[in-house]
Amino acid sequence: MNEIKINPLEGNPSLKGGVVAFLLLLVGIALTSGFLKVVLIMFFVLVSLFLVGVLYGRLSSKWRRLHYPLMVRYAKSAGMVQGIYEKQGKDFNVDEALSELLLSVFPQTSDYLLNKYLQNAYDWERNLSTGVLKAFFKKKIPNSSGAKLENIVTSFKKFFTDHIYSNKETNVNYIKTRLVISELVKEKYGKEEWLEYLYAVVMGQAT
Repeated sequence: MNEIKINPLEGNPSLKGGVVAFLLLLVGIALTSGFLKVVLIMFFVLVSLFLVGVLYGRLSSKWRRLHYPLMVRYAKSAGMVQGIYEKQGKDFNVDEALSELLLSVFPQTSDYLLNKYLQNAYDWERNLSTGVLKAFFKKKIPNSSGAKLENIVTSFKKFFTDHIYSNKETNVNYIKTRLVISELVKEKYGKEEWLEYLYAVVMGQAT
């Protein structure tokens, strides 16, 4: 597999529009005066806040720099697979859509390696000791210890197990997509950021 190279601002056309509006308003403020200038300043502040919000959402943590552009790519892959499978009279296959997502990150990768990558992602607990999870949550939640810490770790694991083995296809698709992205996060940024991402998934922040 090659190095993961993804633009964190990929797939956000509103950002381009915001930048254009920002520059036009800046020019307008410089060239006008009086009431019109006040109005332009008000719009300029709103556009600036919008841009700050977008940039913060995409760049404030390492996992966000991959999650959002990859979710945009996944939406395209899922749409393509859905269209093909509908023509063939088949049900949607999330594994196929995620294979297409991985191909967009690692072009010209064999089916064998793609399937292996998917299975590694789904088997997220491999080589992950309970001690590592406890250390992570102890740092994340300083007042956790003993039975409370045990319950947190157990609930964390149960969240993923319940979704993977859910009877609801939407739950399975949701968690498989995040687990594949988590594997990419781990490959690019390391295990600590991978755990941060999984925690964000559980907390509903990686939507």
